[in-house]
Amino acid sequence: FALRKMQESKELLREQESQLQTIIENLTEGLAVSDLDGQLQLFNRAALDLHGFNTLDECRQHLSQFADTFELSAMDGTAWPVEQWPLARILRGESLRGLEVRVRHIQAGWQRVFNYGGTLVRNAGGQPLMAILTISDITESKQMEKTLRESEARLHTLVQTIPDLVWLKDAESVYLSCNPMFERLYGAKEADI
Repeated sequence: FALRKMQESKELLREQESQLQTIIENLTEGLAVSDLDGQLQLFNRAALDLHGFNTLDECRQHLSQFADTFELSAMDGTAWPVEQWPLARILRGESLRGLEVRVRHIQAGWQRVFNYGGTLVRNAGGQPLMAILTISDITESKQMEKTLRESEARLHTLVQTIPDLVWLKDAESVYLSCNPMFERLYGAKEADI
């Protein structure tokens, strides 16, 4: 009876591990797992695709070895040494959420903006077991934000330079902006409306 119970438990454990692996592989967000020394153990399919890897074996290396393949930098373009990379920060005990990073693949020549999150995974006693890192490609949304800012700046310049009377209101008739001609005729500054 005990042997049968142990076999059932092992089978249940294998089934649960298989389900967990299926879930991890089907996440649309990249997931990387590292041991506490910075040795990468797992990249799910999304993380492999984001970084241009074909197989898990390509990325099963120490964090420091990725510096030959990738350059990470702040959004202002300041390059980071490996010690400032998201996984290195997590390994030092920092929890990350919404960290935007420019990532350049040195050999492939592409550059993207990734959003990182992650933390140390701890056991019931609070001891760290591993580091997990989540990765999302936000390149397109960052480009849209930039395009929108540029468009707003062009509109503001246009409104300010038109010699005719111009004011902008929203759908509720709240004044949003006006030009110098409006200010001259009505004596109201844009900051006052």
